[in-house]
Amino acid sequence: MDYKSHIIFGEIILQKCHIDKSYALWATAPDMDLKTGIHRYTYHNFKAILEIISEFKKQYPEAPIENITGIVIAILSHFYLDAFTAPIFCWNTHYASLDIPPSILKEYINFNIYLIPELPDEALHELYTKSTEIYQEDFPEILSVDEFISFVINELAKMCIFGIIYKFGVYRNLEKLIGRKITRIPVQSQMTMNFYNFLNEFFKKW
Repeated sequence: MDYKSHIIFGEIILQKCHIDKSYALWATAPDMDLKTGIHRYTYHNFKAILEIISEFKKQYPEAPIENITGIVIAILSHFYLDAFTAPIFCWNTHYASLDIPPSILKEYINFNIYLIPELPDEALHELYTKSTEIYQEDFPEILSVDEFISFVINELAKMCIFGIIYKFGVYRNLEKLIGRKITRIPVQSQMTMNFYNFLNEFFKKW
Protein backbone atom coordinates (compact mmCIF):
# COMPACT_ATOMS: atom_id res chain seq x y z
CA MET A 1 0.00 0.00 0.00
CA ASP A 2 1.00 3.63 -0.24
CA TYR A 3 2.37 5.98 2.44
CA LYS A 4 -0.97 7.61 3.28
CA SER A 5 -2.80 4.27 3.61
CA HIS A 6 -0.19 3.06 6.09
CA ILE A 7 -0.46 6.24 8.15
CA ILE A 8 -4.28 6.09 8.22
CA PHE A 9 -4.38 2.42 9.22
CA GLY A 10 -1.59 2.88 11.76
CA GLU A 11 -3.33 5.82 13.43
CA ILE A 12 -6.64 3.98 13.70
CA ILE A 13 -5.13 0.81 15.17
CA LEU A 14 -2.95 2.75 17.63
CA GLN A 15 -5.92 4.76 18.84
CA LYS A 16 -8.00 1.62 19.30
CA CYS A 17 -5.10 0.20 21.35
CA HIS A 18 -4.92 3.44 23.40
CA ILE A 19 -1.45 4.32 22.12
CA ASP A 20 -0.46 7.79 20.94
CA LYS A 21 -1.20 8.02 17.21
CA SER A 22 2.09 9.83 16.63
CA TYR A 23 3.61 6.34 16.49
CA ALA A 24 1.85 5.89 13.14
CA LEU A 25 4.99 7.31 11.52
CA TRP A 26 6.54 3.92 12.30
CA ALA A 27 3.89 2.33 10.08
CA THR A 28 5.94 3.58 7.11
CA ALA A 29 9.27 2.23 8.40
CA PRO A 30 9.44 -1.05 6.42
CA ASP A 31 9.34 0.94 3.18
CA MET A 32 12.93 1.98 3.79
CA ASP A 33 13.76 -1.00 1.59
CA LEU A 34 12.38 0.93 -1.39
CA LYS A 35 15.87 2.41 -1.53
CA THR A 36 17.54 -1.01 -1.72
CA GLY A 37 15.89 -2.22 -4.92
CA ILE A 38 14.45 -5.33 -3.25
CA HIS A 39 11.23 -3.91 -1.87
CA ARG A 40 9.14 -6.04 0.54
CA TYR A 41 12.12 -8.28 1.15
CA THR A 42 14.73 -6.70 3.42
CA TYR A 43 12.58 -4.77 5.89
CA HIS A 44 9.27 -6.58 5.48
CA ASN A 45 10.38 -9.42 7.72
CA PHE A 46 9.53 -10.22 11.34
CA LYS A 47 13.19 -11.03 12.02
CA ALA A 48 14.22 -7.58 10.79
CA ILE A 49 12.15 -5.54 13.27
CA LEU A 50 15.13 -4.61 15.46
CA GLU A 51 17.08 -3.57 12.36
CA ILE A 52 14.06 -1.59 11.12
CA ILE A 53 13.87 0.29 14.41
CA SER A 54 17.60 1.02 14.49
CA GLU A 55 17.75 2.29 10.91
CA PHE A 56 14.49 4.27 11.05
CA LYS A 57 15.66 6.12 14.17
CA LYS A 58 18.74 7.25 12.22
CA GLN A 59 16.76 8.39 9.20
CA TYR A 60 13.84 9.93 11.12
CA PRO A 61 15.11 11.23 14.48
CA GLU A 62 11.75 12.94 15.01
CA ALA A 63 9.98 9.56 15.28
CA PRO A 64 8.80 8.81 18.85
CA ILE A 65 10.76 6.00 20.52
CA GLU A 66 9.59 5.81 24.14
CA ASN A 67 6.87 3.18 23.60
CA ILE A 68 8.33 0.04 22.02
CA THR A 69 4.88 -1.55 21.90
CA GLY A 70 3.58 1.36 19.82
CA ILE A 71 6.48 0.91 17.41
CA VAL A 72 5.81 -2.83 17.07
CA ILE A 73 2.08 -2.32 16.50
CA ALA A 74 2.75 0.23 13.77
CA ILE A 75 5.30 -1.97 11.98
CA LEU A 76 3.00 -5.00 12.12
CA SER A 77 0.16 -2.91 10.69
CA HIS A 78 2.41 -2.23 7.69
CA PHE A 79 3.17 -5.92 7.14
CA TYR A 80 -0.52 -6.81 7.22
CA LEU A 81 -1.69 -4.09 4.84
CA ASP A 82 1.04 -4.78 2.28
CA ALA A 83 0.03 -8.42 1.82
CA PHE A 84 -2.99 -7.26 -0.21
CA THR A 85 -0.98 -5.65 -3.00
CA ALA A 86 2.16 -7.80 -3.40
CA PRO A 87 3.99 -10.73 -1.80
CA ILE A 88 5.85 -9.80 1.39
CA PHE A 89 8.62 -12.01 2.74
CA CYS A 90 7.70 -11.53 6.38
CA TRP A 91 8.68 -15.02 7.55
CA ASN A 92 12.02 -15.63 5.85
CA THR A 93 13.70 -15.23 2.48
CA HIS A 94 11.86 -18.12 0.83
CA TYR A 95 8.18 -17.94 1.73
CA ALA A 96 5.92 -14.95 1.19
CA SER A 97 2.52 -14.04 2.57
CA LEU A 98 0.01 -12.68 0.09
CA ASP A 99 -3.73 -12.26 -0.29
CA ILE A 100 -3.81 -10.28 -3.51
CA PRO A 101 -7.23 -9.66 -5.14
CA PRO A 102 -7.40 -10.72 -8.83
CA SER A 103 -7.79 -7.17 -10.14
CA ILE A 104 -4.55 -6.13 -8.43
CA LEU A 105 -2.70 -9.33 -9.30
CA LYS A 106 -3.32 -8.67 -12.98
CA GLU A 107 -1.62 -5.28 -12.71
CA TYR A 108 1.19 -6.68 -10.59
CA ILE A 109 1.96 -9.38 -13.15
CA ASN A 110 2.17 -6.63 -15.77
CA PHE A 111 4.78 -4.89 -13.57
CA ASN A 112 2.49 -1.96 -12.82
CA ILE A 113 3.51 -2.05 -9.16
CA TYR A 114 2.91 1.64 -8.47
CA LEU A 115 -0.86 1.34 -8.63
CA ILE A 116 -1.99 3.90 -6.10
CA PRO A 117 0.15 7.01 -6.77
CA GLU A 118 -1.00 6.98 -10.40
CA LEU A 119 -4.70 7.07 -9.57
CA PRO A 120 -6.78 10.22 -10.24
CA ASP A 121 -7.81 12.39 -7.28
CA GLU A 122 -11.38 11.07 -7.34
CA ALA A 123 -10.15 7.52 -7.03
CA LEU A 124 -7.76 8.38 -4.21
CA HIS A 125 -10.58 10.07 -2.31
CA GLU A 126 -12.72 6.94 -2.66
CA LEU A 127 -9.83 4.69 -1.64
CA TYR A 128 -8.98 6.59 1.53
CA THR A 129 -12.59 7.22 2.55
CA LYS A 130 -13.81 3.65 2.10
CA SER A 131 -10.71 2.00 3.51
CA THR A 132 -10.91 4.23 6.59
CA GLU A 133 -14.49 3.06 7.13
CA ILE A 134 -13.38 -0.57 6.89
CA TYR A 135 -10.49 -0.04 9.32
CA GLN A 136 -12.81 1.66 11.80
CA GLU A 137 -15.77 -0.68 11.53
CA ASP A 138 -14.05 -4.06 11.23
CA PHE A 139 -12.12 -3.81 14.48
CA PRO A 140 -13.73 -3.20 17.88
CA GLU A 141 -13.63 0.33 19.29
CA ILE A 142 -11.37 -0.89 22.08
CA LEU A 143 -8.64 -3.24 20.88
CA SER A 144 -5.94 -4.76 23.04
CA VAL A 145 -2.34 -4.86 21.90
CA ASP A 146 -2.28 -8.65 22.19
CA GLU A 147 -5.44 -9.00 20.12
CA PHE A 148 -3.95 -7.01 17.26
CA ILE A 149 -0.56 -8.73 17.37
CA SER A 150 -2.28 -12.12 17.36
CA PHE A 151 -4.60 -11.04 14.54
CA VAL A 152 -1.73 -9.94 12.28
CA ILE A 153 0.38 -13.03 12.93
CA ASN A 154 -2.55 -15.38 12.36
CA GLU A 155 -3.79 -13.64 9.23
CA LEU A 156 -0.32 -13.51 7.65
CA ALA A 157 0.20 -17.15 8.59
CA LYS A 158 -2.96 -18.08 6.69
CA MET A 159 -1.56 -16.27 3.64
CA CYS A 160 1.63 -18.39 3.55
CA ILE A 161 1.95 -22.11 2.88
CA PHE A 162 4.27 -22.62 5.88
CA GLY A 163 3.06 -19.70 7.98
CA ILE A 164 1.57 -21.93 10.67
CA ILE A 165 5.05 -23.31 11.37
CA TYR A 166 6.84 -19.98 11.57
CA LYS A 167 4.36 -18.02 13.65
CA PHE A 168 5.36 -19.53 17.00
CA GLY A 169 8.91 -18.25 16.66
CA VAL A 170 7.54 -14.82 15.78
CA TYR A 171 5.56 -14.72 19.03
CA ARG A 172 8.69 -15.55 21.03
CA ASN A 173 10.77 -12.87 19.32
CA LEU A 174 8.11 -10.20 19.80
CA GLU A 175 7.77 -11.13 23.47
CA LYS A 176 11.51 -10.55 23.93
CA LEU A 177 11.19 -7.21 22.17
CA ILE A 178 8.28 -5.83 24.19
CA GLY A 179 9.44 -7.46 27.42
CA ARG A 180 6.39 -9.53 28.34
CA LYS A 181 4.28 -12.53 27.43
CA ILE A 182 1.79 -12.03 24.61
CA THR A 183 -1.64 -13.56 25.18
CA ARG A 184 -2.56 -15.21 21.92
CA ILE A 185 -6.12 -14.02 21.46
CA PRO A 186 -6.68 -12.82 17.88
CA VAL A 187 -9.59 -10.42 17.61
CA GLN A 188 -12.54 -11.72 15.61
CA SER A 189 -12.66 -9.44 12.58
CA GLN A 190 -13.90 -9.53 9.00
CA MET A 191 -11.22 -7.03 8.00
CA THR A 192 -9.25 -9.38 5.75
CA MET A 193 -12.26 -10.50 3.71
CA ASN A 194 -13.86 -7.05 3.53
CA PHE A 195 -10.65 -5.23 2.58
CA TYR A 196 -9.83 -7.90 -0.03
CA ASN A 197 -13.28 -7.53 -1.61
CA PHE A 198 -13.14 -3.75 -1.53
CA LEU A 199 -9.72 -3.60 -3.21
CA ASN A 200 -10.79 -6.09 -5.86
CA GLU A 201 -13.84 -4.03 -6.83
CA PHE A 202 -11.94 -0.75 -6.52
CA PHE A 203 -9.19 -1.74 -8.95
CA LYS A 204 -11.71 -3.24 -11.36
CA LYS A 205 -13.32 0.19 -11.43
CA TRP A 206 -10.15 2.30 -11.61
